[in-house]
Amino acid sequence: DFTDADLTDARCTQCELSQCRFVRTILHATVLDKTLLSKAEFTQPRVDGASFKQCLLREATVTDTHFQNVTMTRSLWSRATLTNTTFEEGTVTATTFQECRGEKIRFRDADCTNLRLTHATTFSQAAFHHCILDKASFRDSALPKATFVRSTLRHASIHACDLTGADLSGCRAQNARIRKTDLTGAKLVRTDLHGASLRKSRLVETDFTAANCYGVDFFRTVFGHTRMTGANLRRSLIEEYLDTMHEEEMIR
Repeated sequence: DFTDADLTDARCTQCELSQCRFVRTILHATVLDKTLLSKAEFTQPRVDGASFKQCLLREATVTDTHFQNVTMTRSLWSRATLTNTTFEEGTVTATTFQECRGEKIRFRDADCTNLRLTHATTFSQAAFHHCILDKASFRDSALPKATFVRSTLRHASIHACDLTGADLSGCRAQNARIRKTDLTGAKLVRTDLHGASLRKSRLVETDFTAANCYGVDFFRTVFGHTRMTGANLRRSLIEEYLDTMHEEEMIR
């Protein structure tokens, strides 16, 4: 039990820590390298300047935690629960969240290159503000009402995800692959989607106002009250699509 402990500058390499409690623990410049944290509890710790390298955080519970200027690389969060958690001004690169649950997860001014969300990870009302999400991979996961403010998603892969009500306005998502994803009610106002693919995605009541859709692949997408006012659709592929509004009229 590390409750109220000061672990400043602590070094932990190839360790196995089971059911540890980090409640109000000071983890300033702490280094965890190739460490297994099983069923750990993080509640209001001070985590600034810490380093997590090739760590496995299995069934961790994280509450009211601010990861400030943390370096997290090639680590795996598995079946973790995160509530009111912020990653700010650090790096969360090549890190995977697998079968995780989260509410009010925030990434701010962070380098999240190659971030991965997989295996039905669900982050409700997640926020990615001024983040680098280039080459990120979101697969079979849910990010309803997520906000991506001035973030980049270049060459990102989003497959079979729930992005209903998400706001990707102003993002730079050139050559992104957003496939079989539900973007119902999402906002992509002025989003740069140059060369991207939205193949087989659902775009009902999605707002592409003034978006750059040059060369975008809309093959077999589902449209319905989709707003394209002022969007650049040059060289886009719109083929074998389904207009849900037209289908409803046919049924009537």
